[in-house]
This record gives sequence, C-alpha cells and structure tokens, in this order.
Amino acid sequence: MGWWLLKAQYSGSTNATYTATGLSDSSATFPTSPVIPLYTTVRVMPVRHTGTFTTINGTSLTDTGALFITGAGGAVKRGEIIRSAGNTFAVVSKVISDTILHVEEWLDQSTYQPAAPPAVTSAYTAYKI
Repeated sequence: MGWWLLKAQYSGSTNATYTATGLSDSSATFPTSPVIPLYTTVRVMPVRHTGTFTTINGTSLTDTGALFITGAGGAVKRGEIIRSAGNTFAVVSKVISDTILHVEEWLDQSTYQPAAPPAVTSAYTAYKI
C-alpha cells in the first residue's frame, strides 16, 4: 500500500498552501501539544473532481456528469483515491473514459478492510496525489 493510502491522523483541511519553507493551512487543527513529530509524513491531497455515482458495478463506477480525463481539475490518474460519502474509499486502477473509472477494491475508511461498494447516487470526491 502506498504512503498516500495510510490512515490519516488528521483530516478535513481545505486551505493548504505551500511556501519555500513549509506548509500552512488556516482551516487545519494541527496539534500543538504534543506537536507533530519530526519527520512525520504530512499528506495534502487537493480535490481533483467531485460528483455523484450514476452506476456502480463492483469495481467499475460511472458518473455520466464527470470529466475524468478532460475535466478542469486535470485527468484522474491510476493510483489516485476516490472517497465516497458512505465511509468507503478505493484506489483508481484504470481510467476507462471521461465517465467511467475502474478501482482496485472498496475499503472501509475506518478499518481499511474490504467493504461493499457505495450506493448508487452517493457523492464522491477524487483526490490528486
């Protein structure tokens, strides 16, 4: 499993900015006591695309309103993460078309164990890595 798939210790950030010397985020609540340990990986995943599933067939998902290849957020890539509103996530294994993705498997966001696919019409977010 890639480092970007490890369980997050903190999440919910929306205003991350980078400078030559660091990372700041006005909406994050980073710990101050104790502070984040030195050499801890900090993962910031910008949103690439949001939408609603139109069809889910196991590891194949469709969003007829998506632009997975030509969208303004750039093309979704193999290895990127899709998180559903139903507490599941999956890793993209192949971009089939502008409206269809194939994922490796659905995992529970809390336990990282295999999970049932999210319900059709569930909202999702695709993240850049």
